[in-house]
Amino acid sequence: MMIVESYANFLPLMPSDAGRKVFIDPELIVDFAEYIDPQSEDGKAIVSQIIAELSSSADALSSGKAIGIANEFYRDFGDINGHSVRAFYTIFQDSPPNTNKGSGVYIHKIRRYEKNMSSVPVGLFNMTYQARGWQEQAISGTRLTQNVLRIGAGVSNGTLIELPVLSRIMLEATNQKDYKTDFNLYHAPLATIEFGAEYQSPESRRKIIDPQGLANILRDSVVQNRWVDNSSLKHESYNCYVYGDGAKILQEAVKLLIKDGKTLSGFQFHLVSPTAPFTQLKASIESSGATVSLHKGLPISVVSQRHQKLDSNSLDQNSLKVRSQYETFLSSNPKASFIELWNHMKNDLLALGV
Repeated sequence: MMIVESYANFLPLMPSDAGRKVFIDPELIVDFAEYIDPQSEDGKAIVSQIIAELSSSADALSSGKAIGIANEFYRDFGDINGHSVRAFYTIFQDSPPNTNKGSGVYIHKIRRYEKNMSSVPVGLFNMTYQARGWQEQAISGTRLTQNVLRIGAGVSNGTLIELPVLSRIMLEATNQKDYKTDFNLYHAPLATIEFGAEYQSPESRRKIIDPQGLANILRDSVVQNRWVDNSSLKHESYNCYVYGDGAKILQEAVKLLIKDGKTLSGFQFHLVSPTAPFTQLKASIESSGATVSLHKGLPISVVSQRHQKLDSNSLDQNSLKVRSQYETFLSSNPKASFIELWNHMKNDLLALGV
C-alpha cells in the first residue's frame, strides 16, 4: 500500500453532512482529472457513487481489505465494461490531534482500469529484434538479463498495446527508433480489466499491479557487495527508461526498497513524460542511491505537463504560477472541498489538452 505521511491536509471530497465524511488528498487533483474525468457523464456518476458508498459502507464486506495493514481498504467504482476506477483509502475513527481532519474516509490513491482485450502479459520480458520486428520472451526470475530496462505500458483504441508494438513506441519516444539491441521490458499497466476465458468473475477480472514485483527485480539485479555477491550474473550499471505511468510504480517500488534499507547504486533512471511531479520523483529515487534525469526526447505528454504544473519545487515560471494559484486557494479557503478546488483549477490544468 502507498505510504502516506500525513492526512492533515486532506479535503472533503464534496460538501456534505450526510453519513461518514469522505476526504481526499488535494495532490490527487491531476489523477482525479485523468482517471475520473468529472466533466464527463461517466465521471460525474463515479463521483456520486464514491460519495454514496464510502459515506455509508466504506468498511463493508464489499470493500477490499489490505493484508496486514489496519484500516486500509479499497473499492471499485463505475462500469467494469466501460469506465471504472479503484480508490484506495484509510478509515479513521479516533486519532491524535493534527494527524487528520477527524473521523472519516481518506482517499489517498486512485487507479483507472484499462481494458486488456488481447490478454497482453504483464511482468518482465526480454525483447529481441528479429526480421519481423520485436519479439518478447518472458523472464521467470527477478533478475535483469540486460543492462537496459524499459518500464511502462500503453493503450491504443481502448485496450493495452501488445509488447512488440509497445517496444517500438518506447524507442521512438526516446529518439532510439533504430535501436536493435536486446533489452528488458517491465510491462507495468497500473490497473487492468482482463478478458480471458479463465476469468470467471468480475473480481478476478480486475488486476492491480503490485509495486513489490518491480522492487524485487531492482533489488535482485543490483550488486550490493562485489566480494560476496554473485556479480558475474549482474551488470555494473543499468540504464532504465521509465515511461508515463511507469513513474508511479517506480516511485512506490523505490519507497519499499528504502524502507527495507536497500540501495540502487549503479541504476540510472531516465523519466519520459512522467505522470508525477519530477522533483518529487527525483528526490525519492536519488535517496536510494540511483541517479535520475528527465529525458529530453519527444515533447512531454499533456498529462505529464499537468503534473509538472503542480510541482511545488519546479523552477519553471509557468508551473510556479499554477502552483501558487493552487496554494493560494487552499490557504484562502480553509473549508473548501476538493470539488471546489477542482472547479477553481480546472481551466489551467485542462488548457493544455485543448
